[in-house]
Amino acid sequence: FWGWGHVLVAALLAFVGGGLVSLVLLALRIKGRKDRIPFGPYLVIGAWLAIAVGDPLIDWWLG
Repeated sequence: FWGWGHVLVAALLAFVGGGLVSLVLLALRIKGRKDRIPFGPYLVIGAWLAIAVGDPLIDWWLG
């Protein structure tokens, strides 16, 4: 059990990562505004990153 801090870190990383990739795809006209961009892979990547580097990020954020 990793705790709520890791869940929040995973969600934040997924939101930021998915948003940045989506903006790049839209800017390069690879995807259009009405195209679907799956969010599940970004949730998985965010969870993996939260497990790997969640503690240092939480410590840095809380100071």
